[in-house]
Amino acid sequence: MYRNEMDNPQQTTERKFNKVHSSLRCMIERSFQVWKARWAYLKNIPPHIKFENQVKLVCATMAIHNFIRRSNMADMAFQYYDRNHYFNPVDDEVGPSHDRHHEDQVQRDDAYMHRRRNELLDAVVRNGRY
Repeated sequence: MYRNEMDNPQQTTERKFNKVHSSLRCMIERSFQVWKARWAYLKNIPPHIKFENQVKLVCATMAIHNFIRRSNMADMAFQYYDRNHYFNPVDDEVGPSHDRHHEDQVQRDDAYMHRRRNELLDAVVRNGRY
């Protein structure tokens, strides 16, 4: 038994990873808030548009979004969300999916992200970043 959590290397490692993960997650969430506000059309893509084309729309708008951000252009959407770090709109467009291709992709993504999380955890520990 460990007397306190500082004696437990696993808890210390996970605490470091969680701190890095939390910080990065906040940054990513703000980026998605700006993207979703700018491209509100994507919340209600007509069902007749093929899934593959929906993916292309998302990728194209994200590329434009990233270009604007990296170019340091004056942008009202980015400025608003940069000032309002805690703004968290309700994500009402998320719902159940009945697309088998989509469900398979989600399962593959979950497995990939589990592996990736462990790789990131190892990198945080190796580099001492926290």
